[in-house]
Amino acid sequence: MIKLNIIPDKIKKEIKVNFIYNIIKKSLYILIIVFSVAGIILLASEYILLSSLAKEINGSTLDFKSSVDTSQNKVSEINNEIILLENIQADHVRWSVLFNYISTNSPDGISFRQINIDKKVPSISFNGLAVSRDQLLSFKIFLEDSSIFENIDFPIQNLLQKENINFEINAKLNIYEIK
Repeated sequence: MIKLNIIPDKIKKEIKVNFIYNIIKKSLYILIIVFSVAGIILLASEYILLSSLAKEINGSTLDFKSSVDTSQNKVSEINNEIILLENIQADHVRWSVLFNYISTNSPDGISFRQINIDKKVPSISFNGLAVSRDQLLSFKIFLEDSSIFENIDFPIQNLLQKENINFEINAKLNIYEIK
């Protein structure tokens, strides 16, 4: 079979240009459709990402708020415990310091049978035995010169005997002076 092409060259050129134009036109249609679909996919993914981000922000904000609330509660609890400890420490008196002060400053020959302390009043009472009246008077002078003891009650019967004196002395305590 023989093919004869008897179409003039001008028409052949037009057919060729028309064919190329149709291919370009179809390619552009396909590109427009592809870009449209890609745009729709991108818009949908943007919406999904934004809604996921919003959920995450709300969730993390709630988590953050709850963690802040939890932290504030813990801080409040710790502050309350600190206040409680400060109150306990403010009411605490170091009695060992007082006993050490009494024992180191008491004259020889004074022995105590009983020392009673009432923190509420605050007061102290000494019951004991003095070898001599001079030692008992030295102890009385020590109490009077001390800033810890006030309003010393020294009964006169403490001085009636000369030796081996059973004595009782009462005094008010200045607790703030005990350091």
